Amino acid sequence: MNQRRRRARTLLSESSDNTNKNLLRGTELSARGEEEKGHGNNNNNNNNRRRRQLFKNINLDKMDENKGLTALVVPISFSDHDERDVIDTEDLVTLFTATEPDADICVTGSVNQYFLDNSNDEVSLDAIVMDWIDLDDKYTEAYCAGGKSGLDSIVQECLKHALTKVEEAMKDDMDEDEEDAFTWDDLDLDGNKVVDMVVFVHSGYGAEFGGTDHYNSFYTDRIWSHAWELDWPTTLGDGIVVNHYAMVSSLHGFSNRNIVRVGTLVHEIFSSLGLPVMYDGYNGQGIGSFDAMANSWGMDGTGHYPPMLSAWTRHALNWIEIIDIDTDGMYELPASAITPRAFKISNGFPVGEYLLLENRQAKSFDGDLAVGGLAVYHVDEDATWTEEGHPEQQGWPENGKHYRVALLSAEGSYAMEKNEDRGDHFDLFRKGGRSSIGPDGISPLPFGATEAKHPNTNTYQDGVVKETGVRIFEIGFSEDLMTFEVSFDTEIN
Repeated sequence: MNQRRRRARTLLSESSDNTNKNLLRGTELSARGEEEKGHGNNNNNNNNRRRRQLFKNINLDKMDENKGLTALVVPISFSDHDERDVIDTEDLVTLFTATEPDADICVTGSVNQYFLDNSNDEVSLDAIVMDWIDLDDKYTEAYCAGGKSGLDSIVQECLKHALTKVEEAMKDDMDEDEEDAFTWDDLDLDGNKVVDMVVFVHSGYGAEFGGTDHYNSFYTDRIWSHAWELDWPTTLGDGIVVNHYAMVSSLHGFSNRNIVRVGTLVHEIFSSLGLPVMYDGYNGQGIGSFDAMANSWGMDGTGHYPPMLSAWTRHALNWIEIIDIDTDGMYELPASAITPRAFKISNGFPVGEYLLLENRQAKSFDGDLAVGGLAVYHVDEDATWTEEGHPEQQGWPENGKHYRVALLSAEGSYAMEKNEDRGDHFDLFRKGGRSSIGPDGISPLPFGATEAKHPNTNTYQDGVVKETGVRIFEIGFSEDLMTFEVSFDTEIN
């Protein structure tokens, strides 16, 4: 088989309207800056520490605020795939960096557009895409999968081999004085000697689709899309280190030639940057279709509509303004996809526990949301991501089991915690459905119910349940600007 073209290509045009390429600068927001924005948050130092822990492979102190994030995209072809057709690299260019949807490749938008929409056009994604790299004979798909879907150290041997091929290609381009040659410094925009992002795109079908693929390969002999860090970080030219990475199939499904969906990419890319996976992987779905870190497939299951990041996640990135509510009154909240804003209620809660309110509407990557409404998240920063809690458990909520970020569903069914679904529009509050939540539960009552004590606005951190006196009511119709009232029982607080 002839070696495919290896020349790297830089993708995002300098003439793009999206010229603000501020690389996750918000993660270094100071306490003073938070006060200047009027957030009134007394936990800024904790927030900054959390953000630095999230983005541990990016040196936030040295971040150049005028640059965007650049990914090195390395398409790799396993040695036993030399007769297979592969996805055209120009299609990968479109998938990663297009500024408009493409009906065949990214029907709702590219990875770059996902960054832009979630960051309010402040952070874009540039990419350098290698041409397909052919791995040496030893590195078949089954070898790299190691009989474990690539979820152990064998796959890293294959990736390190691929990186040596990348260095060879870079050297060849520089020796030939290619116009679009690049150096490792182009991929280390913050200057910390660690490549900011590497995405390996492989030629096989993803193991996550299960079963046996078109070529009779069982899923354990294929690679599961994942994000991880190398067991032994690889040092390359100029002392640059490759550590964290994402790896995805170039294909969707297991029996066609359709390109990988944008949902898979954004989930693994953000995971490689340090965002937590928000589904528990055991008996529940986390917050499901209200954050791509919980369900990258979207409500329609296609992967074309990865949900917008939730208010909690966007706050971790400083991509959304959080405003405290601490007085009775009527409030207006615009759709978060239009105006990056959410409300926080911490009165009556212990440190690290609070409510987040977000207006989710069928816009941008939330376009498959049938009806919008007010999302009410119950956050306990001391909890884990993997312990679901619901009323059918013995001793709940005093058993202390709940997600770190839980959606208080207007349905009251706890279907995501019980692994019955991944969330839908019935989970949101609005007039015409559930339009109130407080210490005694939700109202109006679900059909056929005589009471609905859960969910509610009471505390549950460490299994300590107390009334907060918080009531959110008179929630209006689903609109781009939603209204609601908040009251506090001062006798309790």
